[in-house]
Amino acid sequence: MESSLLELFEEIDEWESQQALVTKTTAKKPAHKPKRTKKVVKPQAKLAMLQLPEQSDLEGKERNRLIVKRYYYRKLTTLSELREEAERLEAQYEQLIRSDWEASLSPSSAEELGQKTRLMKIRDAFVELAMMSKALRLENERYQFALDEHDRTEKLLTQTYTTQYKNAKRSHEVMLAKKQNPVIHVRQLSMQECAEIMSQSYDRVRHFRESTQNFSSGVSVFGWRDRYRYDKKDIDFSIEKTYQHQSKEAVTDKVWEILSDGEAFGRLYPASISAKFNIIQRLDNNNILYYHTLEMSQQSNMLTKCLLLCSRISVMDGDACIIIIRTIDPRLYVISEGEVDTARDTRGRQKIEPKVEEIWISMFSWLLQRRDGPDGEHCAAEFGGTLIGTPMLDASFWFVERLQGAMKAEQLLFGPTNLPPA
Repeated sequence: MESSLLELFEEIDEWESQQALVTKTTAKKPAHKPKRTKKVVKPQAKLAMLQLPEQSDLEGKERNRLIVKRYYYRKLTTLSELREEAERLEAQYEQLIRSDWEASLSPSSAEELGQKTRLMKIRDAFVELAMMSKALRLENERYQFALDEHDRTEKLLTQTYTTQYKNAKRSHEVMLAKKQNPVIHVRQLSMQECAEIMSQSYDRVRHFRESTQNFSSGVSVFGWRDRYRYDKKDIDFSIEKTYQHQSKEAVTDKVWEILSDGEAFGRLYPASISAKFNIIQRLDNNNILYYHTLEMSQQSNMLTKCLLLCSRISVMDGDACIIIIRTIDPRLYVISEGEVDTARDTRGRQKIEPKVEEIWISMFSWLLQRRDGPDGEHCAAEFGGTLIGTPMLDASFWFVERLQGAMKAEQLLFGPTNLPPA
């Protein structure tokens, strides 16, 4: 008896594996007309109907295990039979409803309509409602499926947008960080080289101030008087103004305080221009080397750059002080710039940032503060330089911008409501 039970359990396992294989293979084959076969009794049903052995044949625990297993399979068999019966009854019910509904669609004579009893009319109304209920249920299922698809699509789009927005924001922040803190390696500038450069630069300033070929518009704008000279495509210029009862030392110190601070220096430019001054080397308290970049806006595809040396020098036997701001040759001092960005995303694609054309430019400006008045109680300030056109901005733009920059410097020096008389 025990061997027959074990054989039956093995038969159940074999039957379940065969059913899984048949389901897998038939799912790939085209549908065909089923053949009439004899009703197959499932092994679970056999086990459910199997008589239990006597106590003498099996031990108590083994007998209890068989009882539980037989009860379990009996429940499965009962549920399967009830489910099949329910499906059969539902199919029969739907077939009857459909046949009555199709019969009601055929035209009826007035005599037939008159012979219908109240019960028959109620039955026809019930059939119509049943068909409508089924149609609405199917339509509701379609709408529910469409709603689920819409929810899944919306969730996917939201996740995609959030991911792309975060990536774009991160890339934008990285790009801004690179602009604000550029990676550039420059050879250290010695004090001797700085002195030679500034000596040549001061000779250039002195030659312009002593030249007799300068022109003037003769117009005073907010106390500023101009003179200029054309040099091929460039313009040498200067504007001068006298600050009464302001010492040369006080004005010079305030101007140097602004120009030695990169952020304050950048605020002298108009809002439409993004000007960055990054300190590369501070030789001493009077000499600073900047890495200067300029672009029209954050979304510009062109950027101008230069190495800008800013120095403060005492001249005219201590009666004047000049601040010279000029570029130095990048080919002599720049070792390398930028960095190789080989970062890749999770799918292995290389991240590409927007390309910006970078152009090295030249720049030359100077600010001279000298004592003025019978006792040197006033300060004559002169601001000049060379207006050099670039591919991004021509020289005429800088002519107006330099005057605006000088007026901004006045506001920073003396305040917007406390401008000293000229």
